[in-house]
Amino acid sequence: MDARDEFDPRMSYQMNRLPTDRPLSVYVLIAVIVVIWLATELTGGTNDMENMVRWGANFSPFVTSGEFWRLLSANWLHFGVQHLALNAYSLYALGSQVESLFGRRRFLAIYLLSGVSGAVMSYWLTAGLSAGASTSIFGMFGAMLVYYYRQREVIGSESQAQLRRMLVLLAINVVFGLLPGTRIDNWGHAGGLLGGVALAWFLCPRYVRTDGLMRRDVELTTPYIADENTLGRNWAVLALFVAVLAAFTVALAAARSGG
Repeated sequence: MDARDEFDPRMSYQMNRLPTDRPLSVYVLIAVIVVIWLATELTGGTNDMENMVRWGANFSPFVTSGEFWRLLSANWLHFGVQHLALNAYSLYALGSQVESLFGRRRFLAIYLLSGVSGAVMSYWLTAGLSAGASTSIFGMFGAMLVYYYRQREVIGSESQAQLRRMLVLLAINVVFGLLPGTRIDNWGHAGGLLGGVALAWFLCPRYVRTDGLMRRDVELTTPYIADENTLGRNWAVLALFVAVLAAFTVALAAARSGG
């Protein structure tokens, strides 16, 4: 017997544990940004602007001249150890949640693409030098907001509590970013947040209840919850997202260069 139904919100999610992945990619990402920070520090310093530009920081004039790869490379660089430590901890705290709930592939897609969307908005609306994983981290904020909003019937009151908590944390970050002298790329954060929301809306888990499914010749008679959404089912959305970012960036660069 094989029965697959839409998840019934009346079933307690505590009695039927939601499917999760063990976080792994988030630790790899943290290790990568630490290694890149060390390499940058040893070759001229992470507070040296010329060295950061050499390593691939997001610098508007160079992007306009055709160095679009900076919109990706900038997200792996950090100014000083404090900047690195703050983003590494934030990535651990938020990224591990997103990877656990969305799965490894969808987490990486949201992390990488929201980072680029933040870099694109920074290029569009600022003229300074920027770098850091915070664009992707704000994408994680967006993903968690979407998750708890879309799963509010499944998780119930816990979803509302988590939404309020995420909104408070987001508000604190926004206020801190607006303080004088912080030199924070608020437009980059906004672009990462919007990118995370847009991507997570389509990549968010879709829970279904599965009864009596045969797996490996064993009949599972106890109902359990499965996530029927996958990264592959959303390839068209991802392709459109990348195409829009690419087209907008190229058009903006052409306009600024007079081409």
